[in-house]
Amino acid sequence: MKTIYKIIVALICITNVLAIQAQETNEEKRKQAEKNTSPFTLGHFSINEHSFYVLTVHVTDGTIVLDERAVLKEVGGKLPHQRGNFNIELLNTEGKVISNYMIPDPLLVRSCEEGKDDNTFLKSGTIQIPFQKSPDISRLVLIRDKQTVGNLDVTALIKGKGNDDKDEREDD
Repeated sequence: MKTIYKIIVALICITNVLAIQAQETNEEKRKQAEKNTSPFTLGHFSINEHSFYVLTVHVTDGTIVLDERAVLKEVGGKLPHQRGNFNIELLNTEGKVISNYMIPDPLLVRSCEEGKDDNTFLKSGTIQIPFQKSPDISRLVLIRDKQTVGNLDVTALIKGKGNDDKDEREDD
């Protein structure tokens, strides 16, 4: 019986030693990671590469309309990682795909009425479409489940956004 107790105590001691060594290893890894990582500053979001676009457009009769009411804003930070069946395809002036970004369908709305779980497509209103920044963007193709639901030329909005940024900096 004494032998069993000695074995149990020995196993507990070995387990504690291993746990302490693992903890030291994790602490060393954390210190090494902190040493190799630059400190965070709020200026991170003012760096041009650390931002993305959000396009606000209107929906009329279930169709996305790019008109004078459309607004393009640059938002600081990383583009959110979302998943969905709505593909935003970014094209350059030559019509080549620059990138794709998948989001939940911005035209799909759910009922807020009690007892209704219905999802319907927006007939009229305003939606926002986030997409990554690139100097080559000319057109957005909006695709829901392999069906194109929008084809928007955003060249003028992006060029206008660039001019607005310059004007704001000149006023400062």
